[in-house]
Amino acid sequence: MPIGYVNGTSCVNPIDNSVFLVGGEMYIPDTATINFRSPSVYIFNSNLSLWTTTDIIGFNSSFKMRNAIQSVIDKYGNIYSFGGTNYTDNTGNSSFVVYNDMSILDTTFMTWSTLPISVNAPPPYLLYTATLLSTGIIVYIGGRMISSDNPETSMYEIQTFNANDNSWSTKVASGNDNIKSRVGHSAVLMKLSSKPVYIKFSRYSEFINKTLDIMNFLKFFINGTDHFNITRMTCINAKNKKSMFILK
Repeated sequence: MPIGYVNGTSCVNPIDNSVFLVGGEMYIPDTATINFRSPSVYIFNSNLSLWTTTDIIGFNSSFKMRNAIQSVIDKYGNIYSFGGTNYTDNTGNSSFVVYNDMSILDTTFMTWSTLPISVNAPPPYLLYTATLLSTGIIVYIGGRMISSDNPETSMYEIQTFNANDNSWSTKVASGNDNIKSRVGHSAVLMKLSSKPVYIKFSRYSEFINKTLDIMNFLKFFINGTDHFNITRMTCINAKNKKSMFILK
């Protein structure tokens, strides 16, 4: 790999299986020196085991060093990246700017577009999970919204972006289990039986709790795009106890 890399996001292109590294903090290899001249997108050719960069038409310079994001890619090779923050210097005095813009990278034509910020878009947002459903809806859960003194986002407040018409909406999940907020967690999408199932593997964050909790599982059943319900389950393996939450 030609750079040192941290806090970025990656997507696998379904068209040719190439891997895109998007955003992140990039360093001169084997040093603690950030490389501000590094491109914001790297491409790994999985067939040739080769890293490359490319010129991107219309790239938004404010996306440079953008991190604390999670991008998703659709079947057409369009990468959607929302919000996040950026890293602007090497001194530890970097300004902390959090964004709520949606950027789209068309990996076929290597064009970049940043959508106008909708009045329905979430506030500046980072450290969430983003999961693309087959319907073209991107589901954002957890993370931090920089809009109040207590920015940790409720797990019951679900942000959705419709990639078909570039519209935002907020859904409120029902449930009585008092599931705490999470940041810096991860998620995968699975399908069990005939229902689409959103499985979220999560841990409590040190930002929210004084001590780091054991690994937790959040499991979301999503019926359509309008109804969410979250409940709790518990499972135990030989090493530790794990919590599972179901949103349906």
